[in-house]
Amino acid sequence: MSVDEISVDQAEKAAGGFSFRRFRPSVLPVAAAVLVLVVHFRPWQQGLLEDWGLALAWKQEGFGGYVARLPATLGRPLHLLPHFVGMALSNGGFVGPYAVLTAVALGQLLCAAWALAPVVSSRALRWGIALAIAVHPWWAGGDILRFMPAQVAVLGVVVWLGAAVRFLEGRRAAWLVLATLAPLAGLLTYEGPLAALLIGAFTLTATGRASVRRRLAVFGSTVLVAAAVVAWSAVIAPAISPQSYEGQLVGGLPDPRASVVAIARTMLHHTPALLLALAIVGLIVLDLGFSRRVGRRDAWVLLVATVSAPLAALAYAATSLHLHDPERVGLPVGLAAWLVLCVAAPAITAAAAPRRVVLAVLLLGSVAGAVAGYRTWTTFAEDQQQLIRALEPVRAAAPPGSTVVVADESGRWGDVYLFLPPHLALAMQVEQGAGAAVELCTQPGVARRQPVAEVYPISTTPDCGADSAAGSTGGTTISVGAGPVDVFVRPKPVG
Repeated sequence: MSVDEISVDQAEKAAGGFSFRRFRPSVLPVAAAVLVLVVHFRPWQQGLLEDWGLALAWKQEGFGGYVARLPATLGRPLHLLPHFVGMALSNGGFVGPYAVLTAVALGQLLCAAWALAPVVSSRALRWGIALAIAVHPWWAGGDILRFMPAQVAVLGVVVWLGAAVRFLEGRRAAWLVLATLAPLAGLLTYEGPLAALLIGAFTLTATGRASVRRRLAVFGSTVLVAAAVVAWSAVIAPAISPQSYEGQLVGGLPDPRASVVAIARTMLHHTPALLLALAIVGLIVLDLGFSRRVGRRDAWVLLVATVSAPLAALAYAATSLHLHDPERVGLPVGLAAWLVLCVAAPAITAAAAPRRVVLAVLLLGSVAGAVAGYRTWTTFAEDQQQLIRALEPVRAAAPPGSTVVVADESGRWGDVYLFLPPHLALAMQVEQGAGAAVELCTQPGVARRQPVAEVYPISTTPDCGADSAAGSTGGTTISVGAGPVDVFVRPKPVG
């Protein structure tokens, strides 16, 4: 704060008023927390994709559903725990899981601001960087429940950053213990951020001014955590539970070249926000280097880390389909870029004009990304709810053993976030309980327009077939959400 600013504050106090400059720093944290809350707490939108199956599992099994699914998730044993804890809080439904998702995002916000406190003197910049990780404008998937485990893993990385920074600052060894346990818990929930964590550890320790011993301790402990998680997920858990998710992936090593090409293709064609985020971090690093606000060696480390950020998506290399998913690629790559920004933040703070520019970009980008993500998932959720409400009276009136056939005329239904089969059937069981089966199909001759599924690509709805309506009753066309559907009730097969 300049002498003039101090004089203004003193004059305001002398006049009996309050100091706006003293009040202003509290506005950004509060506004950031409100934005994070609005973006993540949306229980009225209910579920997308796997969320319906988990809601049905809770309805039928309660918390025992978590234990029953451990053999399938043994490679990441904490994966489903946040979701089941959320459902326990609200006795089922989606209020509890959304509350947990929101708490995790708020935790990221607060922990990121805490993590940077020892090394970034600008309070506003700290909160701007914290807001970026909490609303992740490069990764819209973090707004929805299916990526809640990934958000928990990101929180583990954020806590790792704060603990590692404090240990490198010369504080006691307990911080190194936290820097080991936090990412371990996070990666045992979801392994996606693993490579990003390693990039962050390299960048932090290669540019630090701490003793070599402390830097090696941080880097070594982080590598050991990553190695332990890989050993557990890829070797030990599949041996114990061959039916685990990771057990199904055990086989030949992935093709590194094909994996890198897939990541590049996904980023170039499907992740404009991620490319923009990487470009912004790259420009910041170049500015720091050319202005000599960081030394030449540190500038090269930051630049290499930024260029290497896309390689963080190799955490998914064992499943080539995931390298085609913008949401999965966006998580580790964006996190790696954010960690580079955090390491560069002390040098950004040193010059007022660049600091203001970076802060403005962070705030504008975070708000724009939050709005875009909110609109994306709200549109999908509204479409889903319209179809559910339209089908409820039909299914309620359907005789036992019959099937409610939903024949899509638009080619849109059945996309990944528009009831990819069998999720419409699961959603109707969650909403109405036991009753007639529900089948979603696409009318013959209708071209499928399912852009999310086409990215992978994966199969979606079956063709309805010529006999789908044989002997059916109550045929009607309903215009809902993504497009019109023909709905009819097929009777129970005789014999």
